[in-house]
Amino acid sequence: MPGLADRAGLPTVTSLFTAVLGTLAFGEALPHDPLRLALRIAGTLLAVTVLLAMPKHDDAPQPPAEAKELTPP
Repeated sequence: MPGLADRAGLPTVTSLFTAVLGTLAFGEALPHDPLRLALRIAGTLLAVTVLLAMPKHDDAPQPPAEAKELTPP
């Protein structure tokens, strides 16, 4: 079962995937306004940077600690 760290980048990947493929699928042109174009490029670069900065895998799970008996034998 994947842990939280395994799913941490999923919203970022999904958003980036949707933005890029949506732009291609619907033939949306890049903004002509320099500010909007800069914001779109900066957002895409930020999303890619976050994905690259995330750890690739978690450490191996530790075995559970030995349970102590509550009553004396």
